[in-house]
Amino acid sequence: MTHSSKTPSKQALFLDLLGQPEGATLNQLMDATGWQAHSVWGFISGFIKKKRGLTIVSEKREGVRFYCLQTQNSATQIEDAGDLAEAQAEEAESEDESESEAQA
Repeated sequence: MTHSSKTPSKQALFLDLLGQPEGATLNQLMDATGWQAHSVWGFISGFIKKKRGLTIVSEKREGVRFYCLQTQNSATQIEDAGDLAEAQAEEAESEDESESEAQA
C-alpha cells in the first residue's frame, strides 16, 4: 500500500491492523483509531463488510478475540481497500478546503 507523506487515515490504519497475520483485538483497533467499541464494530459492518465486500474472521485465542481479514487474496483486498480509504479521506479534505475558501 502506498502512503503519502501525510499520516495514514484511520481507515487505512484499521485495514493494516486487520491485515496482519495475527489480526487485531478490539482494544488494539480502539487504541489505533481513538474510536469506541460500537464505532469499531460499525466500521467493520458498514465499511469493511458492506461497502468493500471484505470478509472478517473473528477468532478467540486464549480468551481474547482477534479480528482479521479473510486470508484468500487478503493482500490485494487490503491494498485496494486502503487505497480507497486514503482516496476518500483526501477527497473529503479537498472538499473541506474548497468550502473554507468559498466562505472566505
